[in-house]
Amino acid sequence: VYTLSVGERQRIEIVRCLLQSPRLLIMDEPTSVLTPAEVDTLFATLRRLSEEGVAILYISHKLAEIRALCHSATILRGGKRVGSADPRSRSAEQLARLMMGDDIALAERAPRRVAPPSERLRLSVDGLSVASPTPDGQALHDITLRVGAGSLLGIAGVAGNGQDELLAALAGEALADRAERVMLDGQPVGRRHAGERRRAGLCAVPEERLGHGAVPDMS
Repeated sequence: VYTLSVGERQRIEIVRCLLQSPRLLIMDEPTSVLTPAEVDTLFATLRRLSEEGVAILYISHKLAEIRALCHSATILRGGKRVGSADPRSRSAEQLARLMMGDDIALAERAPRRVAPPSERLRLSVDGLSVASPTPDGQALHDITLRVGAGSLLGIAGVAGNGQDELLAALAGEALADRAERVMLDGQPVGRRHAGERRRAGLCAVPEERLGHGAVPDMS
């Protein structure tokens, strides 16, 4: 199980709970690492359990989920109960004000100017192939991409399709066969380790913050 992604482990934990035929099910931020399709499947399951008489305590800061799923809501602020409401009859703004306090103004989205991406390459990956570190992992095959200064590149994929392996190869946890496979600001870093790449300006935030992105025992 430790080789699975955080989202896959989350699904296993949910399935473990459901297999025990619970009468009371407490869920704390269960959708934090689930895809939208997985959230829809989970909600359908929870609604069915509710119809069968299971009591469900659903903890979340995602107001859209509370409004879509819950019959009633209790709002906590500063460790105290500050109100109860029927979330289906309240707007997200009304619930947010209960959560944050009436004296806090909700930020309005103001239009902002976005500078066009620069032609200067920050990151260049050319024909990157990396073997899987585990027998059931996903190897990378001939990955090529370019990221210019000021631009955002999105990478989409269902969990377990190489995202973790790609991050490891870019961050320096897995090394390429040649230094030129990964270029950072024009410098070949494909054979440099994570610390060297970090000093060169490449910072990575992994999917698993605790344990992979942090060392809890250290200050």
